[in-house]
Amino acid sequence: MGLKLVLKPGERLVVNGAMLANGQRRTELLLETRAAVLRGRDLMRAEEATTPARQLYFEIMSAYLETGPVEAHLDRISGHLGGDLWDVRGAGLSRTVGEIANLCARREFYAALSLARDLINIEDRTVPAAGGRAIGVAGT
Repeated sequence: MGLKLVLKPGERLVVNGAMLANGQRRTELLLETRAAVLRGRDLMRAEEATTPARQLYFEIMSAYLETGPVEAHLDRISGHLGGDLWDVRGAGLSRTVGEIANLCARREFYAALSLARDLINIEDRTVPAAGGRAIGVAGT
């Protein structure tokens, strides 16, 4: 069985790199073959990638939606995950960061996106409302 999508009026999604928009009525679609699908609410524009976790999410999303070779994306993902970017002791992020790295190495980008969303949520909770350095994430 394929993937069933129920779209609200006006909802957007990307399928294999093509942006689609639903019309004025609720629609049900059934994708019968494997495809890279991302709903509009899960899309991020480059200008929204303003923090380390969001930059990582954006790069994983770009790799997932890429229709050609993903090596350049993998290099950038590795750069975002590596070095001293994540203070894994401070927020207990080592398991999540390691799992994202493993998923990306296996090119399971959709699953990695879910974990990257978790990092964004952690980052949002640890960054003071008035700005400043995030707890557990270095460099923000």
